[in-house]
Amino acid sequence: MGSLELQSVSSKRGRKDAKPVAPQSLSEAVVIKIREGPDRQSQRIQSMSFAHICRVPEDLRKLKETAYTPRLVSIGPLHRKDEHLENSPMEDIKTSYATLLIYRATESKSEEEAMEILNEYKEEMTKSVDQAKTYYAGEAALALNQEMLLVDACFILELLYRHDEKNEPSNALNNSPRVGGCFCCNKDRTRMHEGQQRCFNCFNKIFGSGRLAYRTVQRDLLLLENQIPFFVIKKLFELTEEKTRARQARQDVFLINCVLSFFSDLLVTLPEANGDDNSTPEIYHILHLLHTHYRPANLPKAESCYQFIQSASDLECAGVKFESSNAKTQSQSRNAKSPFQVKFDAPSGLKRWWFSRASFEIPTLHIDDSTELFLRNLMAFEQCCPSVSSYITSYAFIMGRLINTSKDVDVLQKAGIICNYLGSHKDASDLFNKLCSEIENGDFHFAKACRDAAEYSSRRWPQAVASLRRNNFNTPWAYIGFGVAFVLFLSALSGFVGNVLNYHCSGNRSSD
Repeated sequence: MGSLELQSVSSKRGRKDAKPVAPQSLSEAVVIKIREGPDRQSQRIQSMSFAHICRVPEDLRKLKETAYTPRLVSIGPLHRKDEHLENSPMEDIKTSYATLLIYRATESKSEEEAMEILNEYKEEMTKSVDQAKTYYAGEAALALNQEMLLVDACFILELLYRHDEKNEPSNALNNSPRVGGCFCCNKDRTRMHEGQQRCFNCFNKIFGSGRLAYRTVQRDLLLLENQIPFFVIKKLFELTEEKTRARQARQDVFLINCVLSFFSDLLVTLPEANGDDNSTPEIYHILHLLHTHYRPANLPKAESCYQFIQSASDLECAGVKFESSNAKTQSQSRNAKSPFQVKFDAPSGLKRWWFSRASFEIPTLHIDDSTELFLRNLMAFEQCCPSVSSYITSYAFIMGRLINTSKDVDVLQKAGIICNYLGSHKDASDLFNKLCSEIENGDFHFAKACRDAAEYSSRRWPQAVASLRRNNFNTPWAYIGFGVAFVLFLSALSGFVGNVLNYHCSGNRSSD
Protein backbone atom coordinates (compact mmCIF):
# COMPACT_ATOMS: atom_id res chain seq x y z
CA MET A 1 0.00 0.00 0.00
CA GLY A 2 1.34 3.43 -0.87
CA SER A 3 2.03 6.08 1.70
CA LEU A 4 -0.69 8.51 2.64
CA GLU A 5 0.18 12.01 1.52
CA LEU A 6 -0.97 15.06 3.43
CA GLN A 7 -2.43 17.86 1.36
CA SER A 8 -0.72 21.19 1.85
CA VAL A 9 -2.91 24.19 2.41
CA SER A 10 -1.87 27.41 0.74
CA SER A 11 -1.72 30.50 2.88
CA LYS A 12 -1.63 34.13 1.89
CA ARG A 13 0.98 34.77 4.53
CA GLY A 14 3.33 32.36 2.77
CA ARG A 15 3.27 34.25 -0.56
CA LYS A 16 6.24 36.54 -0.84
CA ASP A 17 4.83 38.23 -3.93
CA ALA A 18 1.48 39.10 -2.34
CA LYS A 19 0.82 42.83 -2.38
CA PRO A 20 -0.15 44.45 0.93
CA VAL A 21 -3.82 45.32 1.18
CA ALA A 22 -4.72 48.80 2.35
CA PRO A 23 -6.40 48.68 5.77
CA GLN A 24 -10.14 49.28 5.74
CA SER A 25 -11.81 51.81 7.95
CA LEU A 26 -14.13 50.63 10.67
CA SER A 27 -17.16 51.85 8.76
CA GLU A 28 -16.12 49.94 5.64
CA ALA A 29 -15.68 46.77 7.68
CA VAL A 30 -19.15 47.23 9.15
CA VAL A 31 -20.61 47.73 5.68
CA ILE A 32 -19.07 44.46 4.47
CA LYS A 33 -20.48 42.59 7.44
CA ILE A 34 -23.90 44.18 6.98
CA ARG A 35 -23.96 42.79 3.46
CA GLU A 36 -23.05 39.35 4.79
CA GLY A 37 -26.10 39.46 7.04
CA PRO A 38 -26.68 38.90 10.78
CA ASP A 39 -26.78 35.12 10.50
CA ARG A 40 -23.24 35.03 9.15
CA GLN A 41 -21.98 37.24 11.99
CA SER A 42 -23.72 35.09 14.58
CA GLN A 43 -22.13 31.96 13.11
CA ARG A 44 -18.71 33.61 13.10
CA ILE A 45 -18.97 34.71 16.74
CA GLN A 46 -20.33 31.33 17.78
CA SER A 47 -17.50 29.47 16.02
CA MET A 48 -14.93 31.63 17.82
CA SER A 49 -16.65 31.30 21.20
CA PHE A 50 -17.16 27.55 21.08
CA ALA A 51 -13.92 26.42 19.45
CA HIS A 52 -12.71 23.58 21.64
CA ILE A 53 -9.28 23.27 19.95
CA CYS A 54 -7.68 26.69 19.73
CA ARG A 55 -4.53 28.72 20.16
CA VAL A 56 -3.44 29.37 23.72
CA PRO A 57 -3.76 33.11 24.53
CA GLU A 58 -0.53 34.99 23.97
CA ASP A 59 -0.37 36.16 27.60
CA LEU A 60 -0.13 32.52 28.69
CA ARG A 61 2.09 31.36 25.86
CA LYS A 62 4.81 33.95 26.51
CA LEU A 63 5.23 32.68 30.08
CA LYS A 64 6.40 29.27 28.86
CA GLU A 65 6.04 28.64 25.16
CA THR A 66 7.52 25.14 25.33
CA ALA A 67 4.58 24.01 27.46
CA TYR A 68 2.16 24.57 24.57
CA THR A 69 4.25 23.67 21.49
CA PRO A 70 4.70 20.07 20.28
CA ARG A 71 8.29 18.90 20.05
CA LEU A 72 8.06 15.74 17.93
CA VAL A 73 4.63 15.10 16.43
CA SER A 74 1.98 17.45 15.03
CA ILE A 75 -1.70 16.56 15.42
CA GLY A 76 -4.33 18.67 13.69
CA PRO A 77 -3.81 21.87 11.69
CA LEU A 78 -2.46 24.34 14.26
CA HIS A 79 1.20 23.23 14.13
CA ARG A 80 1.24 21.55 10.74
CA LYS A 81 3.49 24.24 9.25
CA ASP A 82 5.94 24.53 12.15
CA GLU A 83 9.46 24.42 10.75
CA HIS A 84 10.77 21.87 13.24
CA LEU A 85 7.82 19.53 12.60
CA GLU A 86 7.13 19.93 8.89
CA ASN A 87 10.05 17.70 7.86
CA SER A 88 10.04 15.55 10.98
CA PRO A 89 10.55 11.77 10.58
CA MET A 90 7.38 11.38 12.64
CA GLU A 91 5.35 12.22 9.53
CA ASP A 92 6.58 9.01 7.95
CA ILE A 93 5.99 7.10 11.18
CA LYS A 94 2.43 8.42 11.30
CA THR A 95 1.68 7.08 7.82
CA SER A 96 3.28 3.75 8.81
CA TYR A 97 1.02 3.55 11.84
CA ALA A 98 -1.99 4.42 9.67
CA THR A 99 -1.02 1.59 7.34
CA LEU A 100 -0.72 -0.86 10.23
CA LEU A 101 -4.13 0.13 11.57
CA ILE A 102 -5.69 -0.52 8.16
CA TYR A 103 -4.02 -3.93 7.95
CA ARG A 104 -5.24 -4.60 11.47
CA ALA A 105 -8.80 -4.42 10.14
CA THR A 106 -8.19 -6.77 7.22
CA GLU A 107 -9.02 -10.47 7.14
CA SER A 108 -6.59 -11.69 4.50
CA LYS A 109 -3.81 -9.09 4.99
CA SER A 110 -3.91 -8.49 1.25
CA GLU A 111 -3.13 -5.19 -0.44
CA GLU A 112 -6.47 -5.19 -2.27
CA GLU A 113 -8.45 -5.53 0.93
CA ALA A 114 -6.30 -2.86 2.60
CA MET A 115 -7.01 -0.44 -0.25
CA GLU A 116 -10.75 -1.07 0.11
CA ILE A 117 -10.61 -0.31 3.83
CA LEU A 118 -8.53 2.80 3.15
CA ASN A 119 -11.17 4.10 0.74
CA GLU A 120 -13.87 3.35 3.29
CA TYR A 121 -11.97 5.24 5.98
CA LYS A 122 -11.37 8.19 3.62
CA GLU A 123 -15.07 8.31 2.77
CA GLU A 124 -15.96 8.41 6.46
CA MET A 125 -13.47 11.22 7.07
CA THR A 126 -14.92 13.15 4.13
CA LYS A 127 -18.31 12.96 5.83
CA SER A 128 -16.82 14.08 9.16
CA VAL A 129 -14.57 16.94 8.07
CA ASP A 130 -17.28 19.63 8.15
CA GLN A 131 -18.27 18.71 11.69
CA ALA A 132 -14.61 18.54 12.71
CA LYS A 133 -14.00 22.06 11.42
CA THR A 134 -16.49 23.42 13.98
CA TYR A 135 -13.99 22.44 16.70
CA TYR A 136 -11.50 25.00 15.34
CA ALA A 137 -11.61 28.71 14.61
CA GLY A 138 -10.21 30.92 11.87
CA GLU A 139 -7.40 29.65 9.65
CA ALA A 140 -7.16 26.33 11.52
CA ALA A 141 -10.66 25.37 10.40
CA LEU A 142 -9.79 26.24 6.80
CA ALA A 143 -6.55 24.21 6.91
CA LEU A 144 -8.24 21.06 8.21
CA ASN A 145 -8.97 18.36 5.60
CA GLN A 146 -9.98 14.71 5.47
CA GLU A 147 -6.43 13.48 4.77
CA MET A 148 -5.17 15.16 7.92
CA LEU A 149 -7.98 13.68 9.99
CA LEU A 150 -7.38 10.21 8.57
CA VAL A 151 -3.63 10.02 9.20
CA ASP A 152 -3.70 11.66 12.64
CA ALA A 153 -6.66 9.63 13.92
CA CYS A 154 -5.20 6.36 12.59
CA PHE A 155 -1.85 7.15 14.20
CA ILE A 156 -3.42 7.83 17.60
CA LEU A 157 -5.68 4.79 17.44
CA GLU A 158 -2.89 2.40 16.45
CA LEU A 159 -0.74 3.89 19.21
CA LEU A 160 -3.49 3.14 21.74
CA TYR A 161 -3.96 -0.39 20.44
CA ARG A 162 -0.26 -1.13 20.76
CA HIS A 163 -0.01 0.33 24.25
CA ASP A 164 -2.93 -1.85 25.36
CA GLU A 165 -1.38 -4.97 23.84
CA LYS A 166 1.98 -4.20 25.43
CA ASN A 167 0.54 -3.69 28.92
CA GLU A 168 -2.14 -6.37 28.90
CA PRO A 169 -0.83 -9.39 26.98
CA SER A 170 -3.10 -11.82 28.81
CA ASN A 171 -6.31 -9.95 29.43
CA ALA A 172 -9.69 -11.08 28.16
CA LEU A 173 -9.70 -8.59 25.31
CA ASN A 174 -6.38 -9.73 23.89
CA ASN A 175 -7.17 -13.41 24.38
CA SER A 176 -10.33 -13.08 22.35
CA PRO A 177 -9.85 -14.30 18.76
CA ARG A 178 -9.34 -11.40 16.41
CA VAL A 179 -7.36 -10.37 13.36
CA GLY A 180 -5.65 -7.38 14.94
CA GLY A 181 -2.34 -7.40 16.73
CA CYS A 182 1.09 -6.46 15.54
CA PHE A 183 1.10 -7.05 11.80
CA CYS A 184 4.76 -6.12 11.44
CA CYS A 185 5.95 -8.95 13.73
CA ASN A 186 3.21 -11.55 13.38
CA LYS A 187 1.15 -12.19 10.28
CA ASP A 188 -0.21 -15.52 11.45
CA ARG A 189 -3.45 -15.21 13.41
CA THR A 190 -2.93 -18.57 15.12
CA ARG A 191 0.35 -17.29 16.64
CA MET A 192 -1.02 -13.96 17.84
CA HIS A 193 -0.42 -14.66 21.54
CA GLU A 194 3.22 -15.54 20.91
CA GLY A 195 3.71 -12.17 19.24
CA GLN A 196 2.47 -10.04 22.13
CA GLN A 197 5.91 -9.51 23.64
CA ARG A 198 7.47 -8.90 20.23
CA CYS A 199 4.79 -6.26 19.63
CA PHE A 200 6.36 -4.01 22.27
CA ASN A 201 9.76 -4.44 20.63
CA CYS A 202 8.30 -3.26 17.32
CA PHE A 203 6.60 -0.45 19.21
CA ASN A 204 10.01 0.84 20.30
CA LYS A 205 11.73 0.13 16.98
CA ILE A 206 9.29 2.25 15.02
CA PHE A 207 10.01 5.20 17.30
CA GLY A 208 13.71 4.58 16.89
CA SER A 209 14.83 6.47 19.99
CA GLY A 210 12.97 4.18 22.37
CA ARG A 211 11.55 5.43 25.64
CA LEU A 212 12.55 9.09 25.19
CA ALA A 213 10.69 9.46 21.90
CA TYR A 214 7.67 7.62 23.30
CA ARG A 215 7.58 9.96 26.30
CA THR A 216 7.83 12.99 24.02
CA VAL A 217 4.94 11.77 21.88
CA GLN A 218 2.92 11.17 25.03
CA ARG A 219 3.48 14.78 26.10
CA ASP A 220 2.72 16.13 22.64
CA LEU A 221 -0.68 14.42 22.66
CA LEU A 222 -1.58 16.35 25.83
CA LEU A 223 -1.26 19.81 24.30
CA LEU A 224 -4.41 21.86 23.75
CA GLU A 225 -3.17 23.07 20.36
CA ASN A 226 -2.28 19.52 19.29
CA GLN A 227 -5.68 17.84 19.32
CA ILE A 228 -8.24 16.47 16.89
CA PRO A 229 -11.94 15.92 17.69
CA PHE A 230 -12.48 12.77 19.72
CA PHE A 231 -15.51 11.74 17.67
CA VAL A 232 -13.17 11.24 14.68
CA ILE A 233 -11.03 8.75 16.65
CA LYS A 234 -14.19 7.08 17.89
CA LYS A 235 -15.58 6.63 14.35
CA LEU A 236 -12.38 5.01 13.13
CA PHE A 237 -12.35 2.81 16.20
CA GLU A 238 -15.89 1.63 15.47
CA LEU A 239 -15.06 0.95 11.82
CA THR A 240 -11.95 -1.02 12.82
CA GLU A 241 -13.85 -3.05 15.39
CA GLU A 242 -16.59 -3.91 12.93
CA LYS A 243 -14.01 -5.70 10.84
CA THR A 244 -12.43 -7.72 13.65
CA ARG A 245 -13.78 -10.68 15.57
CA ALA A 246 -13.74 -8.84 18.91
CA ARG A 247 -16.72 -6.63 18.17
CA GLN A 248 -18.69 -7.96 21.18
CA ALA A 249 -15.79 -7.45 23.57
CA ARG A 250 -14.89 -3.99 22.27
CA GLN A 251 -17.07 -1.09 23.31
CA ASP A 252 -16.67 2.66 23.48
CA VAL A 253 -15.57 2.30 27.09
CA PHE A 254 -12.60 0.24 25.89
CA LEU A 255 -11.38 3.15 23.78
CA ILE A 256 -11.69 5.53 26.74
CA ASN A 257 -9.84 3.13 29.01
CA CYS A 258 -7.05 2.81 26.42
CA VAL A 259 -6.60 6.59 26.54
CA LEU A 260 -6.64 6.63 30.35
CA SER A 261 -4.11 3.80 30.47
CA PHE A 262 -1.82 5.51 27.98
CA PHE A 263 -1.54 8.58 30.24
CA SER A 264 -1.81 6.76 33.57
CA ASP A 265 1.75 7.60 34.67
CA LEU A 266 1.28 11.38 34.57
CA LEU A 267 0.04 12.21 38.07
CA VAL A 268 -1.79 9.24 39.55
CA THR A 269 -3.44 6.14 38.13
CA LEU A 270 -6.65 7.19 36.48
CA PRO A 271 -9.88 5.37 37.33
CA GLU A 272 -11.29 3.13 34.65
CA ALA A 273 -14.37 4.29 32.83
CA ASN A 274 -17.57 2.29 33.01
CA GLY A 275 -20.49 1.93 30.69
CA ASP A 276 -22.85 3.75 33.06
CA ASP A 277 -20.75 6.93 33.21
CA ASN A 278 -22.83 9.61 31.48
CA SER A 279 -21.53 12.62 33.39
CA THR A 280 -20.15 14.17 30.19
CA PRO A 281 -22.42 13.95 27.15
CA GLU A 282 -19.63 14.79 24.70
CA ILE A 283 -15.85 14.42 24.78
CA TYR A 284 -14.21 17.15 22.70
CA HIS A 285 -10.70 15.69 22.50
CA ILE A 286 -8.15 13.66 24.48
CA LEU A 287 -7.22 16.53 26.81
CA HIS A 288 -10.91 17.02 27.60
CA LEU A 289 -11.24 13.30 28.35
CA LEU A 290 -8.43 13.51 30.92
CA HIS A 291 -9.93 16.71 32.34
CA THR A 292 -13.25 14.91 32.79
CA HIS A 293 -11.83 11.83 34.49
CA TYR A 294 -9.61 13.81 36.85
CA ARG A 295 -12.66 15.77 38.00
CA PRO A 296 -13.34 15.08 41.70
CA ALA A 297 -16.67 13.63 42.71
CA ASN A 298 -18.92 16.05 44.59
CA LEU A 299 -16.97 19.07 43.37
CA PRO A 300 -17.82 22.10 45.55
CA LYS A 301 -19.93 24.83 44.02
CA ALA A 302 -17.92 27.55 42.32
CA GLU A 303 -17.83 31.06 43.82
CA SER A 304 -16.62 34.30 42.33
CA CYS A 305 -14.20 35.23 45.13
CA TYR A 306 -11.96 33.52 47.63
CA GLN A 307 -10.33 34.27 50.97
CA PHE A 308 -6.59 34.82 51.28
CA ILE A 309 -4.89 32.02 53.25
CA GLN A 310 -1.46 31.71 54.81
CA SER A 311 1.29 29.47 53.52
CA ALA A 312 1.62 25.82 54.52
CA SER A 313 4.46 26.52 56.97
CA ASP A 314 2.50 29.33 58.65
CA LEU A 315 -0.63 27.19 58.91
CA GLU A 316 1.42 24.37 60.39
CA CYS A 317 2.75 26.78 63.02
CA ALA A 318 -0.86 27.69 63.80
CA GLY A 319 -1.65 24.04 64.51
CA VAL A 320 -3.02 22.90 61.15
CA LYS A 321 -2.18 19.29 60.35
CA PHE A 322 -1.53 18.51 56.68
CA GLU A 323 -2.26 14.98 55.55
CA SER A 324 -2.72 13.12 52.30
CA SER A 325 -6.24 11.86 51.72
CA ASN A 326 -4.74 8.94 49.76
CA ALA A 327 -3.37 7.58 53.02
CA LYS A 328 -6.79 7.77 54.67
CA THR A 329 -8.75 5.98 51.96
CA GLN A 330 -7.70 3.30 49.51
CA SER A 331 -11.06 2.95 47.79
CA GLN A 332 -11.21 2.76 44.01
CA SER A 333 -13.78 5.52 43.59
CA ARG A 334 -13.09 8.47 41.34
CA ASN A 335 -12.99 10.79 44.33
CA ALA A 336 -10.11 8.79 45.79
CA LYS A 337 -8.20 8.86 42.52
CA SER A 338 -8.39 12.53 41.63
CA PRO A 339 -5.44 14.56 42.95
CA PHE A 340 -7.30 17.85 42.45
CA GLN A 341 -9.42 18.07 45.58
CA VAL A 342 -9.00 20.01 48.80
CA LYS A 343 -10.75 19.61 52.14
CA PHE A 344 -10.26 21.61 55.35
CA ASP A 345 -11.69 20.32 58.64
CA ALA A 346 -11.66 22.73 61.57
CA PRO A 347 -12.43 21.44 65.12
CA SER A 348 -15.88 22.41 66.32
CA GLY A 349 -17.98 21.90 69.44
CA LEU A 350 -16.14 20.30 72.36
CA LYS A 351 -13.11 19.51 70.19
CA ARG A 352 -12.51 23.22 69.80
CA TRP A 353 -12.02 23.63 73.57
CA TRP A 354 -9.78 20.56 73.88
CA PHE A 355 -7.21 22.10 71.54
CA SER A 356 -7.83 19.64 68.70
CA ARG A 357 -5.89 20.41 65.55
CA ALA A 358 -7.48 21.35 62.25
CA SER A 359 -6.60 19.25 59.20
CA PHE A 360 -5.93 20.09 55.57
CA GLU A 361 -6.57 17.00 53.43
CA ILE A 362 -5.08 17.04 49.92
CA PRO A 363 -4.35 13.97 47.76
CA THR A 364 -0.80 13.12 46.81
CA LEU A 365 0.57 14.94 43.76
CA HIS A 366 3.62 13.55 41.94
CA ILE A 367 5.67 16.40 40.46
CA ASP A 368 8.03 15.62 37.59
CA ASP A 369 9.03 17.12 34.24
CA SER A 370 5.55 16.55 32.76
CA THR A 371 3.53 18.05 35.60
CA GLU A 372 3.81 21.70 34.62
CA LEU A 373 3.06 20.99 30.96
CA PHE A 374 -0.02 18.96 31.87
CA LEU A 375 -1.37 21.49 34.37
CA ARG A 376 -0.76 24.45 32.09
CA ASN A 377 -2.64 22.85 29.20
CA LEU A 378 -5.54 21.82 31.41
CA MET A 379 -5.75 25.37 32.76
CA ALA A 380 -5.50 26.85 29.25
CA PHE A 381 -8.35 24.57 28.20
CA GLU A 382 -10.45 25.88 31.08
CA GLN A 383 -9.60 29.47 30.17
CA CYS A 384 -10.51 29.01 26.49
CA CYS A 385 -13.71 26.96 26.98
CA PRO A 386 -16.23 28.70 29.26
CA SER A 387 -18.45 25.61 29.38
CA VAL A 388 -15.73 23.60 31.15
CA SER A 389 -15.49 23.76 34.94
CA SER A 390 -12.31 25.42 36.22
CA TYR A 391 -11.44 23.04 39.05
CA ILE A 392 -7.83 22.62 37.84
CA THR A 393 -7.36 26.39 37.96
CA SER A 394 -8.93 26.46 41.43
CA TYR A 395 -6.57 23.75 42.60
CA ALA A 396 -3.56 25.61 41.17
CA PHE A 397 -4.64 28.80 42.95
CA ILE A 398 -4.94 27.20 46.37
CA MET A 399 -1.66 25.29 45.95
CA GLY A 400 0.00 28.54 44.88
CA ARG A 401 -1.21 30.14 48.13
CA LEU A 402 0.00 27.24 50.25
CA ILE A 403 3.42 27.09 48.56
CA ASN A 404 5.48 30.27 48.72
CA THR A 405 8.96 28.98 49.59
CA SER A 406 10.96 25.79 49.71
CA LYS A 407 9.97 25.43 53.37
CA ASP A 408 6.32 25.07 52.34
CA VAL A 409 7.25 22.31 49.88
CA ASP A 410 9.11 20.54 52.68
CA VAL A 411 6.01 20.72 54.92
CA LEU A 412 3.76 19.23 52.25
CA GLN A 413 6.28 16.58 51.25
CA LYS A 414 6.64 15.38 54.83
CA ALA A 415 2.85 15.15 54.99
CA GLY A 416 2.79 12.98 51.84
CA ILE A 417 0.89 15.58 49.79
CA ILE A 418 3.77 16.24 47.38
CA CYS A 419 6.25 13.79 45.89
CA ASN A 420 8.88 16.02 44.32
CA TYR A 421 10.96 14.45 41.54
CA LEU A 422 12.26 17.74 40.16
CA GLY A 423 15.37 17.74 42.32
CA SER A 424 15.14 20.74 44.64
CA HIS A 425 12.23 22.14 46.63
CA LYS A 426 12.85 25.52 45.05
CA ASP A 427 11.99 24.11 41.61
CA ALA A 428 8.67 22.85 42.95
CA SER A 429 7.87 26.14 44.68
CA ASP A 430 8.73 28.10 41.51
CA LEU A 431 6.39 25.87 39.52
CA PHE A 432 3.35 26.74 41.64
CA ASN A 433 4.33 30.39 42.10
CA LYS A 434 4.37 30.95 38.32
CA LEU A 435 1.54 28.61 37.37
CA CYS A 436 -1.32 31.06 37.88
CA SER A 437 0.33 34.09 36.28
CA GLU A 438 -1.97 35.77 33.73
CA ILE A 439 -4.78 33.39 34.76
CA GLU A 440 -8.29 34.65 35.46
CA ASN A 441 -10.05 32.55 38.08
CA GLY A 442 -13.64 33.76 38.13
CA ASP A 443 -15.09 30.43 39.32
CA PHE A 444 -13.28 29.23 42.42
CA HIS A 445 -14.34 25.78 43.65
CA PHE A 446 -12.43 25.71 46.96
CA ALA A 447 -13.62 29.00 48.45
CA LYS A 448 -15.11 27.32 51.53
CA ALA A 449 -11.85 25.55 52.37
CA CYS A 450 -9.99 28.87 52.13
CA ARG A 451 -12.52 30.66 54.35
CA ASP A 452 -12.41 27.93 56.98
CA ALA A 453 -8.59 27.93 56.99
CA ALA A 454 -8.42 31.73 57.27
CA GLU A 455 -11.01 31.76 60.07
CA TYR A 456 -9.20 29.04 62.01
CA SER A 457 -5.78 30.69 61.75
CA SER A 458 -7.25 34.01 62.97
CA ARG A 459 -8.46 32.53 66.28
CA ARG A 460 -6.59 33.55 69.43
CA TRP A 461 -5.27 30.13 70.38
CA PRO A 462 -3.85 29.25 66.91
CA GLN A 463 -2.36 32.74 66.72
CA ALA A 464 -0.70 32.30 70.10
CA VAL A 465 0.63 28.84 69.13
CA ALA A 466 1.95 30.21 65.84
CA SER A 467 3.68 33.13 67.56
CA LEU A 468 5.26 30.81 70.13
CA ARG A 469 6.58 28.46 67.47
CA ARG A 470 7.98 31.24 65.27
CA ASN A 471 9.68 33.15 68.07
CA ASN A 472 10.78 30.37 70.42
CA PHE A 473 10.71 27.05 68.57
CA ASN A 474 11.93 27.99 65.13
CA THR A 475 14.99 25.69 65.21
CA PRO A 476 15.68 22.11 66.41
CA TRP A 477 18.05 23.52 69.05
CA ALA A 478 15.16 25.45 70.54
CA TYR A 479 13.27 22.18 71.09
CA ILE A 480 16.37 20.58 72.58
CA GLY A 481 16.93 23.56 74.89
CA PHE A 482 13.28 23.47 75.93
CA GLY A 483 13.56 19.74 76.67
CA VAL A 484 16.69 20.21 78.76
CA ALA A 485 15.14 23.14 80.64
CA PHE A 486 11.97 21.14 81.24
CA VAL A 487 13.97 18.20 82.65
CA LEU A 488 15.91 20.56 84.94
CA PHE A 489 12.64 22.13 86.02
CA LEU A 490 11.19 18.73 86.88
CA SER A 491 14.35 17.81 88.76
CA ALA A 492 14.26 21.06 90.74
CA LEU A 493 10.53 20.63 91.41
CA SER A 494 10.98 17.05 92.61
CA GLY A 495 13.84 18.17 94.86
CA PHE A 496 11.74 20.98 96.28
CA VAL A 497 8.81 18.67 96.94
CA GLY A 498 11.16 16.15 98.58
CA ASN A 499 12.63 18.81 100.85
CA VAL A 500 9.14 19.96 101.86
CA LEU A 501 8.07 16.43 102.67
CA ASN A 502 11.26 15.79 104.69
CA TYR A 503 10.72 19.03 106.62
CA HIS A 504 7.15 18.05 107.51
CA CYS A 505 8.25 14.54 108.51
CA SER A 506 11.07 15.82 110.73
CA GLY A 507 8.73 18.37 112.33
CA ASN A 508 6.22 15.68 113.17
CA ARG A 509 8.91 13.47 114.76
CA SER A 510 10.23 16.34 116.92
CA SER A 511 6.74 17.14 118.20
CA ASP A 512 6.31 13.50 119.19
